[in-house]
Amino acid sequence: MHQSWHPAGMRSGGRDFRGRWRMRRLFGAVVQGLALGVAMVGATTPAAYGADAIQVKTPLEVAARMSPRAIRSRLTDVVRTPGGAIVAVGQRGHIVVSRDNGKSWQQSPVPVSSDLVAVQFPSAQVGWAVGHDGVVLKTVDGGQSWSVMLTGRTYGDILVRYYEEAVRRGKTDAMAALDQAARLKEDGADKPFLGVWFDDGRRGWVVGAFNLILGTEDGGETWHPWIDRIDNDAGYTLFDIRRVGGELYIAGELGLFLRLDHDKGRFVRVETPYRGSYFGVTGDDRLLVVYGLRGNAFASTDKGRTWSRFDTGLAGGISKAGLLADGRLLFVSGDGEIRFGGGTGGGFDKLPYSNPMSLGSFAELGDGHLLVVGSSGTRDVPLPEM
Repeated sequence: MHQSWHPAGMRSGGRDFRGRWRMRRLFGAVVQGLALGVAMVGATTPAAYGADAIQVKTPLEVAARMSPRAIRSRLTDVVRTPGGAIVAVGQRGHIVVSRDNGKSWQQSPVPVSSDLVAVQFPSAQVGWAVGHDGVVLKTVDGGQSWSVMLTGRTYGDILVRYYEEAVRRGKTDAMAALDQAARLKEDGADKPFLGVWFDDGRRGWVVGAFNLILGTEDGGETWHPWIDRIDNDAGYTLFDIRRVGGELYIAGELGLFLRLDHDKGRFVRVETPYRGSYFGVTGDDRLLVVYGLRGNAFASTDKGRTWSRFDTGLAGGISKAGLLADGRLLFVSGDGEIRFGGGTGGGFDKLPYSNPMSLGSFAELGDGHLLVVGSSGTRDVPLPEM
């Protein structure tokens, strides 16, 4: 789930961007050292110490393993495509597709085995999935096959080249953006993309850790950094990006909530009542909902000018929220709870289901049932009538 990668726990809450980057690199060095130690302990053959030592491949170099257990492994996000299929993504590059409303599933071949976090389909055939190691995947056949469009090994060069050129042109604030870009490149492929949104087959954005944000106007053939076009000087992580009621919003850590200002051509900050992390945003033309840590969720009926707090009844982080076809608002949590209630206020009822698990996301099946995904795959949950 989104909160499974939560850099806020490593931070003091201050705005020292450079200091937090040093902490992040030190943490990464410690992890790499531990991994090296394990590898050395396991290297028992003479060849392991010479020129013929085994080279361990990274998830970017290994295709996802095809397995009948993929549907029962950890799944983090699921969507119903405009064409009616259901597509879920999860750990080790697993992507599974159902074309019969969740009755049967087929695993799709994926060229990487990086953990996937989010999936979105702007059309029946074109879809996107993002995840760890800076992976961005694209399908043009409804999820049957996927291609790599971006990774943590490629976005660093894109960022640095873009802002070096901006500095040469004398663009305002380009030096600060170049500094962030250089640090992202230096750290390599250790930053996940956590959210993706495409308006159509060509125009979209991907967002992730430490203010990582890029956009494309040609379906991912080329990418343009937005580091200098977002009110996030502290470099907070961006967890979700989604269009609600005609406006494009980003939900991030430590109370960061942003809206795309079309006149300014940048994401501007929207004030909210909460300073904890937001994991997502949802709603429709009449209701805007942002949600996150400790069961916190807030609603606005005036595009973020004023807010009211929902009493969700949840103590854990909300993994996903959304409006059902009948107008009810539904939340699922990392603690494995499902809550649903009126979309404009009031209390939320607990929805029990068999074999509970940590939940990541859900999709409405349209026959009075809900499909939830999480740590043990999928569950079919009957929805109470209104």
